[in-house]
Amino acid sequence: MLALAKRLEREAGRRGGARWGPRTLDVDILLLGDAVIDFPGLVIPHASMAQRRFCLLPAADVAPEAVVPTYGCTLTHLLNSCTDPLEVIAL
Repeated sequence: MLALAKRLEREAGRRGGARWGPRTLDVDILLLGDAVIDFPGLVIPHASMAQRRFCLLPAADVAPEAVVPTYGCTLTHLLNSCTDPLEVIAL
């Protein structure tokens, strides 16, 4: 799955320099059922998703009652508790 995400980024012409900087495309694996994975280069659930409204909003749209195993609560709960001030525009 990680290889597919990286391939999609490359094929879409991902450009971006600095880590956490602007880029043309960023594919992240947020959840994988109730799996908890912590390998070099791959952490699932995504380590920062609870602090990022732009991750939580679309994820909660797709699976509002999905439980994030490292937090023990739903995506909806994390979204409602998120203090990220950035506005997310749903398309």
